[in-house]
Amino acid sequence: MSKRFSYTASFKLTVIKYAKEHGNRAAERHFGPPPTESVIRLWRQQEEKLLQMPRQKKAMRGKPPKWPVVEQEVKTWILEQRLTGISVSTKMIQEEGKRIAREKNIDDFSGTPKWCFNFMKREGLNMRTRMKLAQKLPAAYENQVLEFHSYVINLRKTYNFELSQIANMAEVPLTFDVPSNRPVNIKGIKTMAVKTNGHEKTHFTVVLACCADGTKLPPMIIIKRKTFPKEKIPSGVIVHVHEKGWMNEESMKIWFHTVWSRRPGGLLKKPALLVFDHFTAHVTRSAKAIAADLKTQLVVIPGGLTSQLQPLDVSVNKPFKALMRKEWTSWMQSADNDLTPTGRIKKASIAQVCDWILRSWNSVKKEVVVKSFKKCGISNAMDGTEDDEIYQDEESDSSEDTGNVEIEEDSTSDIDSDEEFLAFYDAIPKGWGYLTLLAPQSLLCMRSNFLFGSRYWMIQFSAESFFKSVSFRLFGVKCDNEDSEPLENELLNNLLTMGVDVDMAKKRQPGVFNRIDVNEQDLKMFLMSKGASKEVIASIISRYPRAITRTPENLSKRWDLWRRIMASDLEVVKILERSPESFFRSNNNLNLENNIKFLYSVGLTRKCLCRLLTNAPRTFSNSLDLNKQMVEFLQEICLSLGSSDPIDFVRKIIFKNPFILIQSTKRVKANIKFLQSTFNLNNEELLVLICGPGAEILDLSNDYAKRNYKNIKEKLFSLGCTEEVVQKFVLSYPDLIFLGDKKFNDKIDCLIEEKISILQIIETPRILDSSINTLKSRIKELVNVGYNLSTSNIALLSWSQKRYKAKLKKLNIVLGN
Repeated sequence: MSKRFSYTASFKLTVIKYAKEHGNRAAERHFGPPPTESVIRLWRQQEEKLLQMPRQKKAMRGKPPKWPVVEQEVKTWILEQRLTGISVSTKMIQEEGKRIAREKNIDDFSGTPKWCFNFMKREGLNMRTRMKLAQKLPAAYENQVLEFHSYVINLRKTYNFELSQIANMAEVPLTFDVPSNRPVNIKGIKTMAVKTNGHEKTHFTVVLACCADGTKLPPMIIIKRKTFPKEKIPSGVIVHVHEKGWMNEESMKIWFHTVWSRRPGGLLKKPALLVFDHFTAHVTRSAKAIAADLKTQLVVIPGGLTSQLQPLDVSVNKPFKALMRKEWTSWMQSADNDLTPTGRIKKASIAQVCDWILRSWNSVKKEVVVKSFKKCGISNAMDGTEDDEIYQDEESDSSEDTGNVEIEEDSTSDIDSDEEFLAFYDAIPKGWGYLTLLAPQSLLCMRSNFLFGSRYWMIQFSAESFFKSVSFRLFGVKCDNEDSEPLENELLNNLLTMGVDVDMAKKRQPGVFNRIDVNEQDLKMFLMSKGASKEVIASIISRYPRAITRTPENLSKRWDLWRRIMASDLEVVKILERSPESFFRSNNNLNLENNIKFLYSVGLTRKCLCRLLTNAPRTFSNSLDLNKQMVEFLQEICLSLGSSDPIDFVRKIIFKNPFILIQSTKRVKANIKFLQSTFNLNNEELLVLICGPGAEILDLSNDYAKRNYKNIKEKLFSLGCTEEVVQKFVLSYPDLIFLGDKKFNDKIDCLIEEKISILQIIETPRILDSSINTLKSRIKELVNVGYNLSTSNIALLSWSQKRYKAKLKKLNIVLGN
């Protein structure tokens, strides 16, 4: 069969151009064969499709639309909306698709985000997004976060607040126009207009507050005007007027008296905890006095950390703003809007806006509010069982290079992040090579100019732009500034000089190359001072590029902590060479130090901690409470099984299974129950098993363990074994439960085919550890030298390669070959 070749669309178009000028056969002689003349002829027929394809794409695969009638009408609707300037979001596309399907009596159409994504891709539609500026996290912010959590926990221990009395309050700036920041449009169009009523800069402030049990307090709206509106304000909303439309000391007093004091439990003056940011109006003397009178403890979020510690910012404001945008879009699409004498849509009335706010706020789900407090570490259970819900700012390994590529569709959501501002490229000072952006859900890197009109805001794209979903963290995004220094080139040159495999590094963690806080030279000098060779340093950075983002102070502190466990610098270097992520993955040295102290305190020896650090370093990245929870759980298991030495039990089980501390207590408990019930073990037998050969089984998924054991039973039953024999077989070598059904069955069949009896296999279960290829090759070699496997010892099938080769050599001599 001849080899198949694939070609990019760019190459095909080059061939087509040549063929048009010189003919198909001349193109075949010039570029091939292959491609042959018939292939070039086919390409010429596909020229129109090739022109629409990305230049580096090769195949033109893809399923035809399942509902072509729906998609055609949806596309027509989108174009009509765009002609009138209405901003179209992906949610609106899904709803319109469902409406059309109902009219056409199409029952199997569900309008999922996946359908929307594929529809947009087929029809050449994509998202356009306005730029957002980031809140920059302060230096050493992790220590401030820990101090904040510690302060909240101490207050909760002192006052024992009910969840309904733990609250967060924040101001949300809004405007009378809230068009989508990511409308849909035809690919390739550089300028697009979005219809508004000219009040996208007329702002007001909404003061939102919610409690840790999911209760949402009435919103307070601060309108920018001097007199109170004469309109009838709907109940459930508090309206206040201010000359500049924002919160001040007087507004704070009004909020305390009209909202906070009237919350459930407020009239009884139950002890309460109120969290808000470090805004001047929040921390005035009058505000503190009122709070003290209401028995409310105030907790102020450190400057720059609202994106980490303010529940409203983390999870609540985003859906609230999305719902507000939905209300505004429905109102803009209505045909009943009043017009000005010049034909413009009049601004929404204050009463209408209050209705939008009330409906949007009531529609925010209670579960979202509850979860947001837990993500910020404010309302988590005091016993540590909910610590894993705390939001952690992990660096993404999947971030992509932010070069000039085409904007991509986002099929998951059209909700914008909490902070929305407009930034101008021309305002970036010369000499700045990077603009810091924050991407709570999406990252946008673009070069753009913004044009504003009275009825429309317009975005003109001056170059290709890129959109990609990423995790929440800070990025340094390179701007197209002629005066900026070539920082990335400098980094690449340094790494190449150090011998780093840059291609491998970019594949593993490309986001590192977009950061400006890199310390590759400091890392090199530090590791060399510890005895690492240049080759080892290059290997570490190649495989874990994020290492270059660690500061010398952080490295020194972490190294000292590791040396409390390891005997020498050389041992640490060897672990780094083998597994660099074990050292560089986390930079929380305080947590590492606390875990080391705790593990020593429960009786673990230095040798045991060394094993943990070598094989399961994530143990030391766990929160201290999480490790305490698992150790206490294991001690309880030990006591429940009748043992009087829980410390020795914990030490033995951790030494046998260093991964136990990174498992959930639920999984371990389920597996212990499975072992005891399946093999009819008494407490003493179970203790011996889980402290010895069965310790590693506790890591397995309970369903996986049950499924594998069931397969072992069925296979051995088919070969004439009894249940008692099967149980003894598995208990003699519990690692058999790790074998999936196909691997186990294939290995048994292979041995049976070679005249090895099931009795021999049961007596030497360790042979099933060898791969099926190893078993086949060794059986063939032994048969060739005259070794009778059916009557002789088969344990050598599982021996090490060195020991096996030595035995094979002796057999050759003894058997006269």
